[in-house]
Amino acid sequence: MKKILTSVFILFNSITVYCQHPYRQDLQSEAQIIFPDTPKIEFDDGATYYSRDADSCIYFAQVIDLTKIDPNSINPHQLDDIYNQFIRSAINPLKGVVFYHEKIEINGLKGVAFNYKCRLKGNVYYAYQQVFQVKQSLMSYSLLSPDSLSTEDKNIKSFFGTFKLTPLKAAQINKNSSVMAGIYMTSALLFWSSVIFYAVKRNRKKKKYEWPEGL
Repeated sequence: MKKILTSVFILFNSITVYCQHPYRQDLQSEAQIIFPDTPKIEFDDGATYYSRDADSCIYFAQVIDLTKIDPNSINPHQLDDIYNQFIRSAINPLKGVVFYHEKIEINGLKGVAFNYKCRLKGNVYYAYQQVFQVKQSLMSYSLLSPDSLSTEDKNIKSFFGTFKLTPLKAAQINKNSSVMAGIYMTSALLFWSSVIFYAVKRNRKKKKYEWPEGL
């Protein structure tokens, strides 16, 4: 009987693992990312957290509503300050030490990638994380591994690579980028037109005074 129960237990766990399937998680209707399986969702004041354990790693994502943060603690016009404060808030509770930091751009969004070593639940983890500002929200996703990994690790690339803005949000970003590009192009044309006009006018004035008297 004991052998039968043991066999059933092993079979049940095997089925459970086998039945794990990728889960496309919506991030506040602004973006989406695919977890190895259905993540656990937790809510805090102004923040939503998504987490899933799989293959000894922790897959994590979060959305923070910047309008719920004390306006005196951040400068909404200084993106670098917002990212730096986010990084400090992420690593300080875990006594983390950053060993990699780089500005990145993905899907038209400018953000920051940073990796750090930390201690979680008594164990040492290596965290690989990216964060972006999308309108009035900060969106971040990370993978925590008990082993040091290359940024080209398949688990990191497969998880991070699934982060995408929703079609509507992507369209808005592209529209804004097109508008800004148009503004910059128009400004450049106006600037160079002014330069050319000024140069021609000045040249004509020079020629006028260079002509011999009586002509």
